[in-house]
Amino acid sequence: MEKNRSQTEQRLMDAADQLITEKGFEKLGVNAVAEKAGVDKKLIYRYFGSLDGLINECLQRNDFWANVPEGLPQAVEMKDYAKEVFRQPIRHFRENRIMTRLSRWELSNQNDFVDELRQKREDIGLERITTISRMLGMEQKEVAGIASVITAGITYLAMLKENCRYYNGIDIQSGEGWEDIAEGIDNIIDSLIQ
Repeated sequence: MEKNRSQTEQRLMDAADQLITEKGFEKLGVNAVAEKAGVDKKLIYRYFGSLDGLINECLQRNDFWANVPEGLPQAVEMKDYAKEVFRQPIRHFRENRIMTRLSRWELSNQNDFVDELRQKREDIGLERITTISRMLGMEQKEVAGIASVITAGITYLAMLKENCRYYNGIDIQSGEGWEDIAEGIDNIIDSLIQ
């Protein structure tokens, strides 16, 4: 029985992910998700409590920052680590269109599970920033400011790329353009970490 429940939950989450990716949140509804998953809509309420509960599960499993792997490198590897930390979300946003849609949706919604996700991100981010600041001998607010600007820029450009081709002359709809952005971030890190 538990195996069937897990499989059905997975089918529902996959169906919601597909609908969000294909049509955005505007077309997401209990009936559409249940039909796409090939199950009775009552199971959404039974397993997730509501459509919002299902969306919460989609957010949790697709959110890059809430699922960053644990562990930090030694200080001697910090420069390469910092570069990779910012290349990972670039790849995630480029490969996972649902993350872009979920980020856009999150900006216009305020509810308990969005607050919980934001707090989870905040806790993970602050823990890393505190450790990295200490390892580099930098003020925590400096590292936090730099990381905030870079991550906000990545998220904004990822959302913008669906409706805009160029940003400051960079083709944000192409892999080459995103590599240019990643190299720009690398240059920032090179100038900060000796």
